[in-house]
Amino acid sequence: MSRVASSPSGATTAKGLLEHPALGARFEPGTYEAILRVADYYRRQKDVPLPNVPFLDVVTYRFGLSDPAILLPRRRLTNR
Repeated sequence: MSRVASSPSGATTAKGLLEHPALGARFEPGTYEAILRVADYYRRQKDVPLPNVPFLDVVTYRFGLSDPAILLPRRRLTNR
């Protein structure tokens, strides 16, 4: 198994963006992992009721970049 790069952590903004200086850096080819704490996000919303056992709690998204130059501009990577 290949090494998984560590990534910045933090909470998303009201617009659904993760603002972190490391995300502006150039990414190297490799395997990356994003851990999304989906239930925690929705618990912070005042108008979204969650069951005691949420359908999605923590989602792990592992992906690889062979050519980081093909990434979309950061302003397009949002939760919609």
